[in-house]
Amino acid sequence: MTYFEAYRRAAAELEAAGVPEPALDARYLTEYVGDMTEAQYLLARDEEIPADSLSRLKELIRRRSAREPIQYILGSQEFMGLPFICNKDCLIPRQDTEILAERALEAVKVLRRDRERLRYLDLCTGSGCVAISVTKLGNITDAEATDISGAALAVAKKNAELNGTAVRLIEADLFEGLQGRYDIITANPPYIDTGLIHGLIPEIWKYEPMTALDGGEDGLVFYRRIVNEAPERLTPGGWLVFEIGDTQGEAVAALMKAAGFEQVAVHKDLAGLDRVVEGKQNC
Repeated sequence: MTYFEAYRRAAAELEAAGVPEPALDARYLTEYVGDMTEAQYLLARDEEIPADSLSRLKELIRRRSAREPIQYILGSQEFMGLPFICNKDCLIPRQDTEILAERALEAVKVLRRDRERLRYLDLCTGSGCVAISVTKLGNITDAEATDISGAALAVAKKNAELNGTAVRLIEADLFEGLQGRYDIITANPPYIDTGLIHGLIPEIWKYEPMTALDGGEDGLVFYRRIVNEAPERLTPGGWLVFEIGDTQGEAVAALMKAAGFEQVAVHKDLAGLDRVVEGKQNC
């Protein structure tokens, strides 16, 4: 059997299992077992696939057919142009979340106009994709990130090393045990309504960590906690930047305004959906 024939069978099996974009996933997995780039696959597609590679491909297709996320199968995902290890201990870095990192980097630019050194904190850091990207791309030398999951922080530690970024990783429940104030705080907290989680696609509710998804009865539990505590943790003129669910913009913005934040704004993702809410600590 050639690589191309193996790919076609894999795509058909994934399609029968109801996997979104079966042809694309089949190609990724075929290239993965052959340790090939897309260009190398195109050159080798008519060559015979080795028996061990074919056996491995069949196992990976079985896992993907069970709706295990392809990012967990491949073990990696790009975010903000940087490589990140990912596994079942943390949420998969997503393109939508890049809006959070981008808005934080905008805050870095604004604050640098009158502050030489910035102190940055990322809450609910998971894989560390936001903390590491903002720290690296924003050239921040004083950065911390917290998560309640030690397993997630182990992944974040590997990602910090992979990207050559010094972020202090702390196992904590949000601000627990932290000292001092920060110029920028980002957070992508759990925000799915408890009752809606099992209505999501199987890739999410069957495989991604529930503690990183469940935002309580209305999805706003962690926003309330963070907004209540953040004013005592931010420097005057500092910024709080949240990722939100696409129906939560108005509610989270209202929470921030009630807590005294200024310049509260909701930003949309590439699909035109509300994705980030940010606000400035009053001076």
